[in-house]
Amino acid sequence: MRRSTIVVILFAVIVAALIGYNQYVRQQPPVEMTLAVDPLVEDWVRAAVDQYNATDPRVQNGSVRIQYRVESVVSDTKAWLGQSGWTKDKHPMLWIPASSMAAQYYPSSAFQTIQPSLARTPLVWGGFRSRLEALSPSGVPVDWLLVSEALTKGTWTAIGASSIPGNINMALNAPSASSAGLGAIFTGVASLNNTDTITGGVLNGTTARDWLQVVDDSIRGLKSVSAAEDMARYGASRVQFGLLPEAQWLTSLQDLRRTEEIRFSYPAYQFILDAPLVMWIDTTTTEVQRQAAASLGQYLIGNSGQQTALQYGWRPVNTEPTDSAALFAAAVPYGISVQPLTSTPVLMPARSDAEFLARELQ
Repeated sequence: MRRSTIVVILFAVIVAALIGYNQYVRQQPPVEMTLAVDPLVEDWVRAAVDQYNATDPRVQNGSVRIQYRVESVVSDTKAWLGQSGWTKDKHPMLWIPASSMAAQYYPSSAFQTIQPSLARTPLVWGGFRSRLEALSPSGVPVDWLLVSEALTKGTWTAIGASSIPGNINMALNAPSASSAGLGAIFTGVASLNNTDTITGGVLNGTTARDWLQVVDDSIRGLKSVSAAEDMARYGASRVQFGLLPEAQWLTSLQDLRRTEEIRFSYPAYQFILDAPLVMWIDTTTTEVQRQAAASLGQYLIGNSGQQTALQYGWRPVNTEPTDSAALFAAAVPYGISVQPLTSTPVLMPARSDAEFLARELQ
């Protein structure tokens, strides 16, 4: 038999073996990886996970198929306060909270970081132009000192805006149920005390307690998972401005503009939601599961995953949005910035201090 004929036969045998092996792998049930997500990241993560599943992800050199599934939606704060129902025997394999703070505060060390951040969204002041101009007639960007003074007075008439009826109501995501809401309170405490460090001594002071009461009175009954959507739906009749995640403002901007012109600005003290990927790791965790977690993390910080995050108003991990990012481009005329943020980051307080704030504002 000629050598060329033998080579052709061997090649055909190898190809047939590879095809057969691939068909065998496809016939095997995939290993399922379950995820829990915070409501703030849910839409973006579901879309990205669906896209990754469509690529037929595999680990172990292609021998094991993986299927990822968003199993539950649990707010960050409820998770680390022990209100999620998770136990050592019943818990998600993977968790994407809105903030790494939640994973660090979680009472068990079983959750370990796979990716420290998948995307970012800062907090942004936003509101209907007429109300923001009433809060700051001089045009100084609205921030906590102006807002605190206005909330103390209570009504628009009391701050000199006699043409605007009713109480001054601001929007926050519920501090007792979300990292975004709790982070907004952190920025307020930091601004009030002109420090990036929040301590128990600061929180227990009369000034901080009085301020917390004023803020709580304003937002009580108006706390929402997506306050921006509420503003878009009800206009200024319920709330007129707020300190919310940039991603929520961006995804609601089109509807908000139908009510009245919107304006945005960034607080002097900032709390950035960084959406990490963490994994529950214990003695039962397999190498396949570890590789599957790492594979998802790499996909989400890769080009496809980052483009999906941008489509939901989240900033990429290591870069800033470009002019081609539609949601950001549409919001730039109203005050959204695509430049690196210059606000001072608030240092994460001790868990006990954060828990005090969360429970105080329930």
